Amino acid sequence: MELNQRRLENGIWHLSVSGEMDLYNADEFKREIDRLFGDGDAGVIADLEGLSYIDSSGIGALLYTITQSKARQRGVCFVHVTGSVRKVIELTS
Repeated sequence: MELNQRRLENGIWHLSVSGEMDLYNADEFKREIDRLFGDGDAGVIADLEGLSYIDSSGIGALLYTITQSKARQRGVCFVHVTGSVRKVIELTS
């Protein structure tokens, strides 16, 4: 999995996620979310367009993101959720 972040003019973080999110790297995603939520008072746009695979650990990392956004009173938005990643998310919700 590869994570690339940039801060938008409005202070919101744009986090691009590509590759596979699974048991071996879901914690890396959670650490990055913690860092971005801790840096300022803006939220995060998680762009999943490049994510080709997600397993239950990855789903857990996305749920963690939602939980942390509420706990820290930050906004979060998942965008460009497509293909098999979208299918897995739909099946688990």
